[in-house]
Amino acid sequence: MLATADDESILGVPFYVMEFMHGTVITHTVPAALDQPEGRAQVADELIQALVDVHSVDWQDAGLEGFGKPTGYLDRQLRRFAGLWEHNKTRELPLVEELYTWLAENKPESPEATIVHGDFRLGNTMFADESPARLVAIFDWEMATIGDPLADLGYMTATWSQRDDKLNTMFDLTTVTHGEGFPARDELWRSTRSCPAARCRICAGTRRSRSGSRPCSWRATTSARSPVPPTTSTSSFSTRACRCWRTRRSRSPKRPLPGS
Repeated sequence: MLATADDESILGVPFYVMEFMHGTVITHTVPAALDQPEGRAQVADELIQALVDVHSVDWQDAGLEGFGKPTGYLDRQLRRFAGLWEHNKTRELPLVEELYTWLAENKPESPEATIVHGDFRLGNTMFADESPARLVAIFDWEMATIGDPLADLGYMTATWSQRDDKLNTMFDLTTVTHGEGFPARDELWRSTRSCPAARCRICAGTRRSRSGSRPCSWRATTSARSPVPPTTSTSSFSTRACRCWRTRRSRSPKRPLPGS
C-alpha cells in the first residue's frame, strides 16, 4: 500500500492506493513453473514463512498500540460467535450451543499478542510466476488486529484442503492443495512449529528472534515517498504491517524447506 486518504471529497469514500503486484493468486491452479511436487512444497513453505514473518513484526515499534486490545482476543471471538449465531439463526441447533460451550471450556492460554491477519490462507496471497516459489503479497487485511497468533494458524489450517479428506466442508471446494507435494494439515502444523529461523512468536514464544534482534520496525521501514501519517485506521494499519513484512522479506535470505 502506497498511501491512504480519509478525505471523502475526492472519491466519495475513504480510499487507499496499493502498488500493482504481478503474480498469481493460487486458488484452482498452480503457476506452470511451480506445478510439480517440489514447487508445490515450496509454495506451502513460503506460506508458512510469511505467517511467521507477519507475527514477528514488532507492532509496538510500528505504532499500533491503539489498533487492537492485546488481551482477551479469544474471549471476544467467542462472544462474537455467539452473538452472530443468535442474530442470524433461523432454527434451533443444539450442536451450535454445544460447540460454543466446548470452545469456552477448552479455550487455550494465549501466547504474547502479535499482529493477527484474521483471514490468512493460501487464497489471500500472491506468488511470483517463476521458480523457485516466492510469495510476493498478502491481501485482505480488513480483519487485521492485535491478538492471538494461534488464531491465524488455526484458520490457515482449517481452510487447508487435503487429499483423501472426508470432511466435505466448504473449503474442500478448492482442491488445488490436493496435488502431490502439498502437505497435509498435520504436516503444515509441524512445519510451522519447526520453522528454520524460529522467529515466530507462536514457535519461539518470545518477542525477539533467537539472535536477539528485532525483526522489523516501523521506524526502520518508513520512507520519504510514504506519506502515511501515524494513525491507527484500518488502512494505515495495513500499510504499516505490509511495509514491515515486505521489507523483512526483501532483506531475508532464501530459507531452506523444513527438514532439508
